[in-house]
Amino acid sequence: MNQVLGCTSLALLIAAAAPSAQANLLSDPGFETNTLTTIANVLGDFVTYKGQWGVENAVITGTVGAVVPFQGIKMLAMLDDGLITTQSAQTIDVTSYASDIDAGGAKFQLSAFFNTDFETAGAIGGVILQFFSGSSYSTQVGSFASGNITLDDNPLTWQQSSIHGFIPVGTRWFVAQVLCDDASLQGHTCYVDATDLSIPEPTTMSLLVISGLFLRRRLRRFGGQSA
Repeated sequence: MNQVLGCTSLALLIAAAAPSAQANLLSDPGFETNTLTTIANVLGDFVTYKGQWGVENAVITGTVGAVVPFQGIKMLAMLDDGLITTQSAQTIDVTSYASDIDAGGAKFQLSAFFNTDFETAGAIGGVILQFFSGSSYSTQVGSFASGNITLDDNPLTWQQSSIHGFIPVGTRWFVAQVLCDDASLQGHTCYVDATDLSIPEPTTMSLLVISGLFLRRRLRRFGGQSA
């Protein structure tokens, strides 16, 4: 009986130790600290500009008209740069996750909230995640992941673009981007806030399954000994 109680306690301890939230790997995810640099700097030197937002044509601002930051008191305002999309990017060193990534099956989640001052719907915002085996743009591995969302005409609502998937084996750096389609903006501003990037850890349910299997094995062994 003591063995049964010990196994049950172990299962409960494992469940209690499970992380309740995933860490956001992005620095300044809500654009509150106002330390922007150029996107050319960020993509040209992963290490020096790690954790800093590099932008093409954007500024950090507070409330603009009816558009209120999704969280905090600031947000990123992205403007048409005359190209196809206006982008902002950040590099993230994920070397500390190397063993999980190289074991295969490691996943990512990337999301951001978008808004615009459009009077009609149609602006397009999105997120992109790229994978690199080294600290330079020439080391890209696998295919990048992307997703977008078409925004409504209500500046009071924020809409989320979100992607998830598997991380290629050998990945050591991420480049996370938020972007807005220039043609769809029609001269208006695209706002971004509350970005989030994570590598999910085992969930409480997964740990309970593992501990449950361990408990069942011990119970079988205990039953065999007492037979």
